[in-house]
Amino acid sequence: MDKHEHETQARTDEGGDVRLYTVASTIAEYDGHKDVVFNWFVKQHREPLYPFTDGLPMRGFELPRRLAGELVDLPDAYTPEDFWCSECALNRMFTLDEAEMLAEYLRGRGDDPAIHEEELPVECGRLDPLGIPTGGPQDHYRLDRTPGYPLNFEVWGYYDLRHAEGPYSDEVALYAPPAPYAGEFKDLLNDLGDELQPIAYALGVEHPLYRLVDDAFENRRH
Repeated sequence: MDKHEHETQARTDEGGDVRLYTVASTIAEYDGHKDVVFNWFVKQHREPLYPFTDGLPMRGFELPRRLAGELVDLPDAYTPEDFWCSECALNRMFTLDEAEMLAEYLRGRGDDPAIHEEELPVECGRLDPLGIPTGGPQDHYRLDRTPGYPLNFEVWGYYDLRHAEGPYSDEVALYAPPAPYAGEFKDLLNDLGDELQPIAYALGVEHPLYRLVDDAFENRRH
């Protein structure tokens, strides 16, 4: 084993003790809504999370990719985007010291934050809170821009007013998928029209859906 391999192995072994945390608090009233949940996250770490954390230009300090790979539960089939999203989610989490410092600061503001230790590895495709589309009822709260903010890492919060009591709460139903109905799959196949034949070929005769798709195609011809 050369020197580089030894150093990499040592840093990975150290990473086996990684513990990451999330912090959330419920605000009694915010923007005309009651009991709004804020899920806090680190926008950017200004200091290393652990001794082996990598410093990256414009991105602060992040867990090295080789270690992030060990902290994400990768299924047999996954996309690079799934892993990248999970890797970002890891780097939005807190160390225990960070979580406790944030909780102390929030208590001083009258909040009652809860600290939760994440079970590692996280699932593949875990959402990056900074990557969730925002606008309207869901948005980010930039805690680090509060006057007198004392922490040495940037904290933002994600909230969704649709899940709180207030004007936006009725919109939750708009985002719920419609209930399935009898014959829905058949209707979907009929809507595909001329695309049915290439879909059947792509599935192959061994696929359990092949017969359904092929029959739908034949029915359209007669």
